[in-house]
Amino acid sequence: MTIQTIRMTNNQANFWTVIEETHVMRSPDTTAEDERLYFEMLRRLGPAGRFQLALDMNQRLRDAIAAGVRLRHPEYDDDQVQRAIVRLHLGEKLFREVLPNDDIES
Repeated sequence: MTIQTIRMTNNQANFWTVIEETHVMRSPDTTAEDERLYFEMLRRLGPAGRFQLALDMNQRLRDAIAAGVRLRHPEYDDDQVQRAIVRLHLGEKLFREVLPNDDIES
């Protein structure tokens, strides 16, 4: 579990300064040096790079979900795969409210 505490103060020049930072490693199988390098890489990416990284990870997750649906239902066409993904995202109750007559399995 990660515990991160950051306390900041606003100095006379109206700049925020970190006055205390506590960090516990996220994963028991990651060395402190590896974690330091990971966060340094994230800092170097900058906001736009981190946003692009998040978009890429999101797309990979969507691809993995679609692959799982296709594995369970090789007979589904692209439209059926998308409807099955919608069912997974919405959950059974909301899916039935939105598409009460859809017989797609996820």
